[in-house]
Amino acid sequence: MTKYIENIVIGIPIVPCGILLSDGTTTDMMNEVDKTYFTNNHNVAHILKELGIISSLNEVRRNKPSLCSNLDKDCLDCFWIKWGKRKFYIIKGQGVSNEEYAKWRGINENH
Repeated sequence: MTKYIENIVIGIPIVPCGILLSDGTTTDMMNEVDKTYFTNNHNVAHILKELGIISSLNEVRRNKPSLCSNLDKDCLDCFWIKWGKRKFYIIKGQGVSNEEYAKWRGINENH
């Protein structure tokens, strides 16, 4: 069984995730972080496959071809996508190398 996900954070956001995802209370921040998937992958279709939301990339190509392209690594954005009955809030942060991303994740998981 996979973890329930509502939020997807791509790259490193310039604003802390707790501020973007919650109402500011500590309990709400912790609840939202538990429902958040962090990745450095910039292709939404691949992320949905990693999460087990879709069974194949062809399913996305047929139903929502706009999700098959890579997001611009220099673009910062927040947006919603809907797949079936599920909605995902996507935060697109700064595109960085995998080494920088791993370092950022290590720092944030320890605090």
